[in-house]
Amino acid sequence: MLVGISKGLKHMPVTKSFLIMNMLIPVIASLLDIKYAFYLKFDPFIYQWHQYWRLLTNQISFSSESQVFFSTIILFNLRTIERLQSPNKFASFLISIFLYNIVLQLITNTFLKVLLPDNWNFLQSLNYASGPLPVIGALLYEYSAFIPVVYKFELTDIIPGGGNGEDNEVPQKTIFSDKIFTYILCLQLSLSEGMDSFVPMFNGWVLGFLVSGQIIPGKNWRLPYFTQVRKYLYKNTRIVRPNLAPTNNSQNATGQPENSRQATPESDTEPVRPLATQFLDSFRR
Repeated sequence: MLVGISKGLKHMPVTKSFLIMNMLIPVIASLLDIKYAFYLKFDPFIYQWHQYWRLLTNQISFSSESQVFFSTIILFNLRTIERLQSPNKFASFLISIFLYNIVLQLITNTFLKVLLPDNWNFLQSLNYASGPLPVIGALLYEYSAFIPVVYKFELTDIIPGGGNGEDNEVPQKTIFSDKIFTYILCLQLSLSEGMDSFVPMFNGWVLGFLVSGQIIPGKNWRLPYFTQVRKYLYKNTRIVRPNLAPTNNSQNATGQPENSRQATPESDTEPVRPLATQFLDSFRR
């Protein structure tokens, strides 16, 4: 199972917005029939037709439902990175990776086009898979480098001796951590379209290493006015709950109204029970 340090998406506005956009934009693109706007191939889109706007749209939306499904699970499991950093630092990191990947694609493809012949330059004929694969690759590096392991488990060979018929051999044990499940999902996502999806995700992994190691600038960069905008949005979108406290004008012995003391709701004092516990309690009663 996937294990996170924190539960839910509380105090993680950037991850929550990222997840909503990751699921909503492909639906809108499918309804409007504009999936073609997210495709990227340097020849002919960039070299011949000069459609440079595809460098931006290529990283916005996935093209298939399976990629949206697996990327949503991966992003939800990587939410602890925002909790470890801060919303402003996390959003700044995502935008920096987004912009760096555009520069990296342009420099790499132009450099190889000048030096190598067309039949040797495999990137020239590469159909870059659409979606935020570079950003997910950079987050995967952050997850592997800075998020601690929660637990470890081991797998033992079912057949003694590895199936060679020698029962006196000691069974081999392989130790895994809880991160192995996230790595398997990321591997599946990176190979969903072969090299077309592996190259963008590998570029993101490299950019995450370069930015986190301060080899290229971007680690200490922060979005300006991020805190002010976040407070403004929270102030205008929060739900004001009505005061349900009973109105009683009677006074106690100290001369103060009895309704001046607000009781703490039971939901704040009682621990939150898991769904399985609530299901079993319904039968016990």
